[in-house]
Amino acid sequence: KEMTELKSKELDVGSERKEYKLRWNAANKIHRNSNVLIEKLQGTIEEIRAEADVAENVTIDTSELEEDVRQASEADEKLTEQESQTKNLMEPLRPQINEVKQKLEEITSRNNKVLADMGTCGNQLEE
Repeated sequence: KEMTELKSKELDVGSERKEYKLRWNAANKIHRNSNVLIEKLQGTIEEIRAEADVAENVTIDTSELEEDVRQASEADEKLTEQESQTKNLMEPLRPQINEVKQKLEEITSRNNKVLADMGTCGNQLEE
């Protein structure tokens, strides 16, 4: 009888041991997965911090662009001044320019009339 009880206890302890081993393995698996996730998240946090540090330290060198803007501004001022001077020089010449334009229009009109008359004469000669 004692032997039977011991065998029964041995089987109970064996099944209990098996159950605890399964629980232990499951808990270890959860622990490993948690550690992997923690390491991954720590890596992500470090990347974000590194990107933030880089973003803080980035300064854009605009000195070349500022120089281009300065040169363009100087060129614009120079051209504006030249335009003003040219207008001032042309102002006294405007009456003469208008007179020459009027003569040109008269001459062009006369030449067109002469060409038309020559065309008419040419047609009459052909007939």
